[in-house]
Amino acid sequence: MRSAATIQHEYEMRHEEGMSDAHCHINLFDDPQAVVNSARESGVKTIVTAGGNLKDNLAVDRITSQLNIFGVIGIGPDVAAIEEHEIEKLKKTISQNKYIVGIGEVGLDFKISQDPDNIAAQKEVFIKQIELSRELDVPLVIHARKAIREVIGILIDESVEKAMFHFFEGGLDEARIAEKNGYLISIPPLHSAKRRRVIENVEIGTLVAETDAPVAGSIPNDVKKSIEYIAQIKGMSIDDVARKTSENVREFFYI
Repeated sequence: MRSAATIQHEYEMRHEEGMSDAHCHINLFDDPQAVVNSARESGVKTIVTAGGNLKDNLAVDRITSQLNIFGVIGIGPDVAAIEEHEIEKLKKTISQNKYIVGIGEVGLDFKISQDPDNIAAQKEVFIKQIELSRELDVPLVIHARKAIREVIGILIDESVEKAMFHFFEGGLDEARIAEKNGYLISIPPLHSAKRRRVIENVEIGTLVAETDAPVAGSIPNDVKKSIEYIAQIKGMSIDDVARKTSENVREFFYI
């Protein structure tokens, strides 16, 4: 049984002001504890680590409770054709681990394959996980590469209310559709003319910041670069962007 002091500590960690990394992969680091400690010392108070296949999901399940961070688990498009049978395990894990707060990263990836059978498998597994998210009342973290229009179409057809586009690669048209439907757009610490246009034209309430570390950002601390990028483009202070994007993360994941 957790002590009152432990419960109070968890509450304070969840509600402390600071930056939030909406999407990273803590399990891919050699020393996850050191990475999380460094992030917190640098002001990153909320971390959401993501799975996407059986191996990573198991790791996320283990380290979220150990390190007092949040996570999402799912069957991503790259393994959809071979790990569909693992979906039932997602339900059990999410139900048992209070730190698992969503299903992700899931979606479509047409860069992986143009084979019709593979694409069909990706769509089938994606829709099954949308159905699971509805059953469990948890949000979706979306992976959409070379398939942003198709993913948005499926989300709308399936009446999905809560979805966050990790490492958003769409243009302004797709961003506006996402915003209209209440979906979040996650900004990595990488600059591009297309990303700048998206940031300029959507409301701050639609944006969150991520690192995708160690893939895009080196470590979760690099979320400050994403926040600075948003602040520069929107003419806001870094503190205001950090506060608002953190609020968006907490409201999205109910944390």
